[in-house]
Amino acid sequence: MRVADLDDEAREAIHAPASLKGAVIVEIDPDSDAYRAGLRQGFVIEEIDRKPVKSAADAMRIGEGVKKDKPVLMRAWGGGQSRYFTLGGK
Repeated sequence: MRVADLDDEAREAIHAPASLKGAVIVEIDPDSDAYRAGLRQGFVIEEIDRKPVKSAADAMRIGEGVKKDKPVLMRAWGGGQSRYFTLGGK
């Protein structure tokens, strides 16, 4: 998955509210756990492992710190609403 900062251009393209904070998904592998969980390009990651995400750098830092063998809870906005996704945990 590749993410970017939610700037004004991205916000307008995905019709995100001005109050939304996070990192926008700009690329996602269709064979990934994230894709299988329901995350898609254009979704905005708001939290990873219950830690707030305010930028692409936050998403990368928090994502690198999660344990790969345990499920990770992620909250993301997409399609006009926020919802939770569970990734990994094999």
